[in-house]
Amino acid sequence: MSNHIKQAFNSIHADENLKDSTRKSLLEYMEKSQQKNKIHWQKFVALPICAVLICAISFGLISYNTQVCAISIDINPSVELGVNPYNRVISVKGINGDGEKLIACVDVNNKSYEDAVNEIVGYYETNSSNDDVVVVTVDSNSEEKEEEVLANIEKCSGNSGNMYYCKNNSESVENAHSNGVSFGKYNAYLELKKYEPELTVDDIKDLSMKEIRDRIQKYESSAVADYTSAESNISGNTGHNNCNSNENCGEQKQKGKNGKAK
Repeated sequence: MSNHIKQAFNSIHADENLKDSTRKSLLEYMEKSQQKNKIHWQKFVALPICAVLICAISFGLISYNTQVCAISIDINPSVELGVNPYNRVISVKGINGDGEKLIACVDVNNKSYEDAVNEIVGYYETNSSNDDVVVVTVDSNSEEKEEEVLANIEKCSGNSGNMYYCKNNSESVENAHSNGVSFGKYNAYLELKKYEPELTVDDIKDLSMKEIRDRIQKYESSAVADYTSAESNISGNTGHNNCNSNENCGEQKQKGKNGKAK
């Protein structure tokens, strides 16, 4: 291009300085035009890419901070974890005073829920001399998700003490929180209330899960004994027992100190 411009200027009869100045100005103008067109093209290509990246990042941030499941860990400290679609803990809340003290000592944000449960339960057991019952309750709008989370926690936490694993009735979450207890503890309250109709939430607020479970098992054992006695009177077989006092309509599992299901 510059050779053509040079030839064109050679055919013009004018002062050489003027011709050189004009030629330089024309070349500069052409270079600027090319750079401007190049920038416009780059912008044209870059804008859609930037838009896609912004949408992807926004979607990722929104989905990461979306809770799809909640886990209640109840001993006497009560703690609730919020879990996102990527099985990471995105919120941690101490429901009572002991729960707030407990979460102040452990940092489980952005950890997998399995690691979070193990760390919370492990820290409590290391710093407590009590032989407490631990109840892990899972709440989700998806029953499949509840089953998956319960199975994974049970697999990873089998050797962490006397643990119960429960699915929650989602309708009870709001009632639990309005009464100042975790949904896991409220679940246990509803179970005990079947045997003690006059029971109120305030009656169990300060009880440990071991105390609540012991009372429930007392009623269950009594029911088993009554059933066994009635069956024996009918069949004359005093050694037969069709009930398992550790089962609750297929919704609850218990593990002993050795991690084996009872």
